[in-house]
Amino acid sequence: MSARIAGRDAPPLATHPGLLTEATTLRRWLQLLPGAAVVSLSLALNTWSLSVAGYGNTYYAAAVRSMTISWKNFFFGAFDPGGFITVDKPPVFLWVGALAARTFGYSTWSLLLPSAIAGAASVGLLWVIVRRYFGPFAATTAALVLALSPVSVAVDRLNLPEPFLVLALIGAAGALLQSLESPRWWAWTVCAGLLVGVAFNIKMLAGWIPGPAFAAALVFALPELTRATVRQLVVRLALLGTATLVVSASWLLVVDAWPRSDRPYIGSSANNSAVDLALGYNGFARVAGDGGAPAPTRPGGQAPGGVAGPGGVFGGYPGLLRMFDNANGGQIGWLLPFAIGAGLVAVWSWRDDPRRRAAAFLFLGWIVLYGVVFSYSLGTFHAFYTAAMAPGVAALVGIGAAGLATALRRDPRWLAVVVPLVGVTAWTQVQIADRTPEFYGWARPIMLITSLAGLAAVTILTLRRAPITGGIALTIAGLLLLPAAWSISASSNASLNATLPQAGPQRGLAGSTFGSLAFDFDAGSLASWLQSHPEPRATWQLVVPNSQDGSRLIAQYGLSVMALGGFLGGDNTISVTSFADLTASGSVRYVLLPGGPRLSAGNPVLYAVGAACLPVRSTSLPARYRYALYDCGGKAAALRGEAPASATSPGRTP
Repeated sequence: MSARIAGRDAPPLATHPGLLTEATTLRRWLQLLPGAAVVSLSLALNTWSLSVAGYGNTYYAAAVRSMTISWKNFFFGAFDPGGFITVDKPPVFLWVGALAARTFGYSTWSLLLPSAIAGAASVGLLWVIVRRYFGPFAATTAALVLALSPVSVAVDRLNLPEPFLVLALIGAAGALLQSLESPRWWAWTVCAGLLVGVAFNIKMLAGWIPGPAFAAALVFALPELTRATVRQLVVRLALLGTATLVVSASWLLVVDAWPRSDRPYIGSSANNSAVDLALGYNGFARVAGDGGAPAPTRPGGQAPGGVAGPGGVFGGYPGLLRMFDNANGGQIGWLLPFAIGAGLVAVWSWRDDPRRRAAAFLFLGWIVLYGVVFSYSLGTFHAFYTAAMAPGVAALVGIGAAGLATALRRDPRWLAVVVPLVGVTAWTQVQIADRTPEFYGWARPIMLITSLAGLAAVTILTLRRAPITGGIALTIAGLLLLPAAWSISASSNASLNATLPQAGPQRGLAGSTFGSLAFDFDAGSLASWLQSHPEPRATWQLVVPNSQDGSRLIAQYGLSVMALGGFLGGDNTISVTSFADLTASGSVRYVLLPGGPRLSAGNPVLYAVGAACLPVRSTSLPARYRYALYDCGGKAAALRGEAPASATSPGRTP
């Protein structure tokens, strides 16, 4: 009897406070499972057989190795151990790899794993942001699209700036949206600007491209136009802009204030200036091209926006449909029509909800801004740059899917938008896939069947006023099939061009690589010869015309190599007289010269070396090459005699 009374008086099991707390905690953890699963998928794709990539991009791998030699090299992002010249980007993304190499040793994993982790972190962060405003279905869809974006997988498996650029910008977007609802809105706004500044210090003006969308999102978030809201908007924009400018300028100003004789030459700049590098080579020159030359409209010449190669122009020709052409379509174009169309529907669906409206517009602006700049750039442009568009595409596919569901629940007539939107996207995917019919050709009919089945399910469920999430999920699953196949291919096969990576069938320039005379020299034999002929006083064991000729010698063999002309050989780094002084001090001795007509058409220093120094004859050096090794030991006076009157340099001097 007492037990029964006690049981009757005790609170029911389901309402016990402790059990309720445990149940709530368990439910919260279970809600994180979809996001955790997609992040795990992304990390698996980014790290699967990662060791086959070797040192990845040897240009940046060489810089990481050099940056572990000294903290000065680390700060400036020096390409070579001797600190002669920097890489052509700010060093922030390389700092991560250099710190990993210092901590865990220089290896494939310390070089490439940070990028893989950054890519997976971007997926997780995007899931958190989208879930907060649009729910778990939209968030999981967005994260899955980003994880399976072919270009994202291609760059996340290499030591490139893009994984870190994307992570910084997604973080900035999240901070900006958080500022719309936090009492400490000013701190979140400053954080957003700080992260955009970090993005700038990863890839310079490319990190600023979505900036206007961030600012516009603050405008779209206004619940109403009053004097108070406009005043706060001005303060928000001022905080965002100031934080962005301060952080963006921090590294540049320190570098340019540093004595030029006591730091490396700023590679790819016109005048040994970090500001010029940001505004020129990594800025307006990318958009306007060299001298603003008009772009050809037909194949047959080299497009300013691409690099000519066996497979055509790598990067495509400027124009409205560039993101869907042979070079870029397979990287980013698969879901672009759906993302833009569904994004517009999402903005309309939540036009009365300031925060959701602002979030949808932010990612829509992200796509439009990058898409326009990339599509019409007349300067250097490569297909893997489109990785910066992937977060916008992914977010809008997820947000747009939720927006379409909301619109269809309100009014079935929205089917008149959904049906052609899915149809155009499926047609676009068929067009892209038909360019390489032998590559996952079996996936095309499955894509069509699945997406059409999903569309039919959406139509039936909408007309019956039933929940339509399952039909939308099936439709998107069908549209994800082909990009997923390309992503799996990128994960399963080593990139044949770690300088210009590309998912899918690797043709043209995507089927070959750069670095250390990849086409015409045995770098191993040269490295062995140099190591067996040491010069005790030498700071640089070898001088080469450009960084591509020396990157593997540094990255793989640990040599100290001076890249005389920087990344592509065009930098005016040093005068003939100053170079002669280096030979007199024993800092340099051996120089690798290109043969043939390139000898007299290039750098004055190379011309002087060819005229004054002696070619090395050795049976241990490879016989088949376009380059010749010269010995400048004891030839300082002869080099000075070969210096033309104009052989002066605004750059680094010893």
